Amino acid sequence: MKRLLPLLLMVVLLLGAAFFPAGQTRAQGETLVRISPALVTLQPGQSTTIAVEVVAVTDLRGFEVTIEFDPSRVYILPESLDIGEFLTPGLLSPDEKVDNDAGTLVFGNVIIGDEVSSGSGALFTFTVQAKQRSGNAPLEILRSELVGGDYFMIPHSVEHGLVKIISDQEPGFQVFLPLILR
Repeated sequence: MKRLLPLLLMVVLLLGAAFFPAGQTRAQGETLVRISPALVTLQPGQSTTIAVEVVAVTDLRGFEVTIEFDPSRVYILPESLDIGEFLTPGLLSPDEKVDNDAGTLVFGNVIIGDEVSSGSGALFTFTVQAKQRSGNAPLEILRSELVGGDYFMIPHSVEHGLVKIISDQEPGFQVFLPLILR
């Protein structure tokens, strides 16, 4: 019996690994909150509009999202925060704010009444501006809460974004050619 137990445990672990592989994948139809576009390339001083989208959600009543960013590389225009087209405007989050010193953005909206939304679309948008410092500035979704029509939380996964800042002085690539002398 003592020899059979380790063998049985090994079989259970191998079967578990076969049916539940490691790594996080998104099943088709699973709800997702993402930064769109996922990658933006800007030069210092340039700005662009970013959307926070929800994908494949059913009966969404409200949300609140917190995003962290590198304040030494990007600046988010506080006046640019705007509700997306996916949900009708309702009660905005009392915590709604952009803190360009701490590098955080918080935005939320809850629909009042019986209305809910299903499908995919932009929850909200904001404008990000590249500062003078070149490099990568991740836009990381620290916290996201989706509330369903039944007032229960909707499980979901997230996809972060990245702002890549490239100055004019930096070459985007280098080419090395061989020198042939006779």
